[in-house]
Amino acid sequence: MRGLRIVRLFRLIRLLRFVRFLVRFRIILEASARFAEKTYLLYIATLGGVVVMSAALGFYYMEVNVNENVSSLWDAFWWTVVTITTVGYGDIYPVTTAGRILAIALMLGGIGTFSSITAAIAAYTISKNKNKATSE
Repeated sequence: MRGLRIVRLFRLIRLLRFVRFLVRFRIILEASARFAEKTYLLYIATLGGVVVMSAALGFYYMEVNVNENVSSLWDAFWWTVVTITTVGYGDIYPVTTAGRILAIALMLGGIGTFSSITAAIAAYTISKNKNKATSE
């Protein structure tokens, strides 16, 4: 009988180790989920920055000697930010066909970028509220 008790004790210790592993695994999963949420926003922000800089350089290259409103890289950057945010003041606008095609792509990209950021923030907020509701 005593030998069976020792075997049961070892089985209990194995079970406790497994439970401890599951708890650690859950903590790792939660941390990686939080990291992924933050990384997603960072990824979108980085991608948006790269798109803005690339479009500004492209717009400057296409319009600098053709468009009288574009005299510096700052003008191209201003146009890019105004276009990607879909504000469109109209003080600087493309006059070449390539510039207009870039403007169309930038407008669509701006809508996609800002809607992705909004969706990521909404998903993060919902998950936080969901976690609070389950912990209470």
